[in-house]
Amino acid sequence: QPDLILLDVMMPGMDGPATFRELQKNPATRHIPVMLLTAKVQATDRSRFADLGVKAVLVKPFDPMTLSQQVAGILGWS
Repeated sequence: QPDLILLDVMMPGMDGPATFRELQKNPATRHIPVMLLTAKVQATDRSRFADLGVKAVLVKPFDPMTLSQQVAGILGWS
């Protein structure tokens, strides 16, 4: 099982929030933390994503060189 699932908000077919809701329905995946990646940074979007129950929202563009550090910090890993 993965330690974390990183989903883009905008994906073809099923978007990130819909994928997250499906993961929450499955007992095998509901405990895995999910982070959303998005370019939408308006307050209403952030509020909607936070209300879903995801672990965090990362805003694009991001620095790929520091992504692992950001994820570790959000998950509380040292």
